[in-house]
Amino acid sequence: NGDIQTADDAIHVVQDLNCSGAMIARAATARPWILWQIAEKLGLCSKTENGRTLPETPEEEANEYYRAVVRHIEILNHYFGDNEYSLQKARFFIATGSKWFLFGHSFWRISMKAKSLKEMAPAIQEYADKHQNKMYSRIDF
Repeated sequence: NGDIQTADDAIHVVQDLNCSGAMIARAATARPWILWQIAEKLGLCSKTENGRTLPETPEEEANEYYRAVVRHIEILNHYFGDNEYSLQKARFFIATGSKWFLFGHSFWRISMKAKSLKEMAPAIQEYADKHQNKMYSRIDF
């Protein structure tokens, strides 16, 4: 329970410590593909699924995170509209995940400057295109 930050952490808890499960809440918020990484390491799926490739390196994870943020914004806009509620939810998602980057504060600031989801999504894509970032495998909570 707790401090599961990588697929290897989760597998260790279940296999080596003989637990029936592992809680992955914060890590899954920042890196939702961790569930895919766990399943691949357990042999339950492959590294390529539905035309997508499992992010493994810190650079691949950073790029996948940017993609996930833009997709999250699209989903918020679709279901809730471009309003203050959706903007707050997008900012929370970004605040949670940006901690996993060396310069996450500069990425987080983009979300705080945006006045709408319509403004936020292209700003995030522009940041992702300009900055080659790496995602940490572990952080201090």
